[in-house]
Amino acid sequence: VNLHGNNEHSPLPNPQFANQARFLVESGADAVIVHHAHRISGVEIHRDRPILYGLGNFQFCTPALNAHWHQGVMAILGIKRQGGTLSVTHELHPVLVDPESYSTEQADPEMAKHLENDIAALSQIIASPASLQAHFEAFVQESQTMYQEFLNPFASKGRIGRLVGRVFVKRMFLRRRRHAMLLNALRCDAHREALTRDLTRRLEE
Repeated sequence: VNLHGNNEHSPLPNPQFANQARFLVESGADAVIVHHAHRISGVEIHRDRPILYGLGNFQFCTPALNAHWHQGVMAILGIKRQGGTLSVTHELHPVLVDPESYSTEQADPEMAKHLENDIAALSQIIASPASLQAHFEAFVQESQTMYQEFLNPFASKGRIGRLVGRVFVKRMFLRRRRHAMLLNALRCDAHREALTRDLTRRLEE
């Protein structure tokens, strides 16, 4: 399963997303490969099947948004059936994207070792539910400005407009009841589906 998901710019899956990836394996997926965060992440072997939580950027022709933007890994899966048993192995080959030409090349041995160590450290965090939850809490705290911009009606109106919008949104959602209403719309499958369809319709008009 080639899965497009997880939080952008986060080097680790959020706990709910990790459970979703494991569920896919439990439902029959022989491997789960995740894209979307633009960051290299860790690896988990679940029921003898690999989950690759993030391959970073392999070919992405935009200026760097962070220090990790031009880093990635190429994954090679080995699938072998012997009798009634199917085995799946994986190899990761670190790559770097040139920030000017955007050409992709295999990382030199020193950088490759550095990225492999990062992947090993991230994999250890994924293996610990408490550590993964703690990282997600920290990520949400660090990213609160980005998510507040989703509610900012002046987000595209320049610097002054964004500042005005932030004050407006802060006052608008100051009351706990408004927070509760928004949270309910996002949590409830029925409300979220209706809200998603309404926003889609508005974009189509």
